[in-house]
Amino acid sequence: MGMTTKLSGAAQLMHVILRTTGLKRMFVDDARLRTQIESVRQQQGVPYQLPKMRWQSTVHEEYIGGLQVITMSPTHEQSAQTVVYLHGGAYLFAPSSGHWQMLDAIATQSGVRIVVPVYPRLPQYTVDDAILALLDVIHQVQQGGEVVLAGDSAGGGLAVALAVAMRERQMQPAQGLILMSPWLDVSMDHPDIPQYEAGDLVISAPGLRMLGQMWAGNRDVHDAWVSPLYADLTDLPPMTMIVGGVELFVPDCRAFQAKATAAGVLHEYQEFDGCMHAFMLLPTPEGRAAQKMMIERLVVLR
Repeated sequence: MGMTTKLSGAAQLMHVILRTTGLKRMFVDDARLRTQIESVRQQQGVPYQLPKMRWQSTVHEEYIGGLQVITMSPTHEQSAQTVVYLHGGAYLFAPSSGHWQMLDAIATQSGVRIVVPVYPRLPQYTVDDAILALLDVIHQVQQGGEVVLAGDSAGGGLAVALAVAMRERQMQPAQGLILMSPWLDVSMDHPDIPQYEAGDLVISAPGLRMLGQMWAGNRDVHDAWVSPLYADLTDLPPMTMIVGGVELFVPDCRAFQAKATAAGVLHEYQEFDGCMHAFMLLPTPEGRAAQKMMIERLVVLR
């Protein structure tokens, strides 16, 4: 189901800015991406530093099983529900300021506690390192009540992979999955992807394919933990998917939508026409509308 509204002026401006900054070039130029990977490698091992911003929620940092975890709690009314949020960034980058602004707003408006693990990432770690560490975090968080898994981009794919791993280990399942612009197949071999390449101003298949192969480690790129498009979705939690209508992941998201529907686990699928990859992180009317959808879904899941 698509949302057929004309792009707001703010969204159009963001498109112009992204074309000018050339963020996508990193995913097209192999040498540029390798330089970026090496830069990240040199920073790994240093604790993540939160950006300086005006927080509406109460922020707390701790370590769970050696993993740095940041929790945002609403300052007033609070539900027993917790969102474990997996940030995007192509399994390479740490959370961005856009992530924190979005999550701070969602925690404040929904009354839900949001737990953000700074999970093991490339190039030093692979999917196995991340999932095993995150299962420990989820197990601990579940001691305090119900958990919803959510994430954007790579974090959306990781959220599904974690739900699969939790089922394999017969852990208590999450209440729901909220997937925003999820990266569901790191092979990037869907035949329709080239049709979306020019319209996506943020990401590109060649760079993602390389990062996906690194993330797989010793696993096949089509393994369920690496590319959950190929997972058995039976008995997974109910899913809500929010996708930009012109982003590179549309073909895989639609394929996953069909698979989740067939498995009886899809609750809602929404494409925002004309919107780019991870638009929900942007300070635009479309981004706020996507955040509102997430908040409404959390209220339903309580």
